[in-house]
Order: sequence, then C-alpha cells, then structure tokens
Amino acid sequence: MRFKKAVSPIVAYSLLIVITISLSAIVYPYLKLHLPTERPECPSNFILVIEETSCDFTNKNLSITVSNRGLFNVSAVYIRFAEADRKVRTQINKGNEFFPEPISPSSNSKTFYYSSLNEYILSSGDYVVEIQPAIFEKQALYPCPRAIVSQKVRCE
Repeated sequence: MRFKKAVSPIVAYSLLIVITISLSAIVYPYLKLHLPTERPECPSNFILVIEETSCDFTNKNLSITVSNRGLFNVSAVYIRFAEADRKVRTQINKGNEFFPEPISPSSNSKTFYYSSLNEYILSSGDYVVEIQPAIFEKQALYPCPRAIVSQKVRCE
C-alpha cells in the first residue's frame, strides 16, 4: 500500500517530459523554416569617403561630397546628421537611400544637397555627418556596420 502513492507523481513528470519533447519537436522545424539562415555580409573593400562637407546655418542647408574608394559599386547609403556631442545621429535621407545610378569605384565623386534642415540645424556650431553604405539583397536593404564614416562640419 505504501508504494502506490508515488505512482501519480511519476506519471505526471513523465507526461510533462513527453509533452515538452513533443512541443520542441514541433517548434524547431517551424522556426528553422521561418527564420533567416544568414544575414548578407558587406565586402571588406566597401569604402566610401567623405571628401567635402559644407553647412549653412542661415539657410539650413547641407552639402556632402562622397567618393567610392572601394572595389565594389555602392547602390545605397544612409546619411545621418547631428550635433557633435550626440552619440545617436538622425537619418536625413529617409526614403532616399538608393542612388539612381550606383557609385562605382571608377566614377567621379557624388554630391548630395539637403535643404530646409530646420529640425536638425538648431544653432551654429559643430555637427557630425555620418555615412553608412548598404547592400541590397533578397529584396531588403542591409547596412554595413563596419563601413561607417563620419566627419565634423561647422555650421555658420
């Protein structure tokens, strides 16, 4: 009679283990199918250089001249701008990351003009322009985290 009391907890733990293993056998293939296997990598020779920047505080204008010194064409770039003391910079080319024609290593430098930056240029002083190239693969735009270039610019 004493030994029959332990049967119920053993059955309960056994059922718990069987249910856990069954759920993991169902969930694992589902996740493996629906999660991306690998993220596209940017090539190591993906190099953009900021050649010149100018900022006009009065008119709230910014111009950035960029050239491609790498070995690959650059078809998209994120451009960010903020005060020099800020760590997080705001993207100023939202929706316009793609170039009509990619910047090739043999092409001339390309200049970007941004006007009416009232919400970004709040006072005269030092600011930072940051560019980050991106690659377009599998219908998505992937930024290159190791290819970020930044440069100080004085808005006067």
